[in-house]
Amino acid sequence: VNAGVPGVRILEDGWTVITEDHKPSAHFEHTVLVTAGEPEILTNRPRIAEPEMLGLPAW
Repeated sequence: VNAGVPGVRILEDGWTVITEDHKPSAHFEHTVLVTAGEPEILTNRPRIAEPEMLGLPAW
């Protein structure tokens, strides 16, 4: 999800990705375990995030 334009650029380190307009961007994914039964989301988190979970100071 980009706050600005959809275009991105990969930096010379081959890992870092920035938006073309340098506006904030976010990425989210889950780790899923797939077995013979139902898939299990291993990175499941609560839908409501506390400031500390986001690396922000708790006021």
